[in-house]
Amino acid sequence: QTRVSYIPGDSERKRSTLVYTRDAEFETLSLGAPRVIADLCLLDENTREAFGKDIDRLAERGYRSIALARARGDAEKNMELLGLLSLSDTLREDAAGVISFLQQNGIGVAMVTGDDRAIAKEIARKLNIPGSKILSREDLLARGFKALQAKDFEDTQAFAQILPEDKLELVKAAGRYFTVAANGDGVNDLPAVKAASVGFAVANAVDALKGAADIVLLSPGIAVMRDAFLEGRKIFARLYSYSLYRISESFRLIVTIAFLGILIGSYPLSPLQLILIALLNDLPIISLAFDRVKLANRPSTINVKEQFERSLLFGTVGIIESLILYFVAIYYLHLPLPVVQTLFFLKLTVSGHLLIYVAHTNERWWRYLPSREVIWATALTQGIATLLAISGLFMPAPISWQLALLVWVWTFCFMQVAELTKRVTPEHRKVLARLLSPSGVTP
Repeated sequence: QTRVSYIPGDSERKRSTLVYTRDAEFETLSLGAPRVIADLCLLDENTREAFGKDIDRLAERGYRSIALARARGDAEKNMELLGLLSLSDTLREDAAGVISFLQQNGIGVAMVTGDDRAIAKEIARKLNIPGSKILSREDLLARGFKALQAKDFEDTQAFAQILPEDKLELVKAAGRYFTVAANGDGVNDLPAVKAASVGFAVANAVDALKGAADIVLLSPGIAVMRDAFLEGRKIFARLYSYSLYRISESFRLIVTIAFLGILIGSYPLSPLQLILIALLNDLPIISLAFDRVKLANRPSTINVKEQFERSLLFGTVGIIESLILYFVAIYYLHLPLPVVQTLFFLKLTVSGHLLIYVAHTNERWWRYLPSREVIWATALTQGIATLLAISGLFMPAPISWQLALLVWVWTFCFMQVAELTKRVTPEHRKVLARLLSPSGVTP
């Protein structure tokens, strides 16, 4: 036998074709999708019907079938059907668990496959994919991809007999209603993976797809996706609590120093103290990357208005706390300005770090403490700040341990006031706005 030509299978032809010579005669072999091969063969009605039933029976059990046909000559016509091969892609043991995890965490799942509708239905059943229907390529072409609604994606378990270009259209259609993630392994999947909001390349994907994907899975299977989603939500929660703390702290520090600077014509901190506060803040801020957070069981979004309002509440409490302490130190304790500056340095450092405990959780701060890394970082920096204040190192003047204790008690008490502001709801803010409005109507 001598090979003359070979056409590999692709998603368009759905078959591979080999032309060879044997005993100086041309012969052609075609291997591919059963119904495509059947159309190339001379089959009577009974044979064609029995052939179709065999395919459906295997598909209902989750088997993928390929047919083999032969013809004399170098053309695919009037072929003889040689047989039907059944193949089974064994499902990974962790696949159903991943699907269940995604459902429990508010992530919808739909299977996109080039397999027959019956195979897609059986696989979807084994994986417990939610939904009530299977849509084939014919259904989608008849209806039009642009006509698909959000409910169509929510109710569909699988899209069957899909070509690579159809996968891209599905991603675009779903993107009108959802944040879409798509995965793949071959070059044909590249447009869909690139068009998705989050593109995954599986471990055995081609290099081109890995280069285009947002996330590349390094382990076989899709179980690692679970870790990706969990880590993503941890990062989101940490960024949210960090931004809440950062806005509050910056607002408190800037407004307090600016107000006192304008009022008394001097600043409550020396330039060196400002630098030291910035340095002492760095360690706790770095530790927030390892903070303990509670994960939502649904995809989260940032309510910018709510975040800004809460940050201003925290910051306002800090401003009031700082101003009262300043005037108590000047007009009640009659402390000289250098001592007040050291007192203020310690107060701003301690209260800023205690705010981390309040801002990082919606629960009472003592019921959900930060991670050990954050606790150690804040304890270390506050200890350093206290020692600097008492010793007078790098300070305008030292303070007594009694004044240091006063600062700690003062900031701890106002920490509870900041904690209470977390109970302020949008309804409370509307009532407050109505009371402050001259007309009595919420602006």
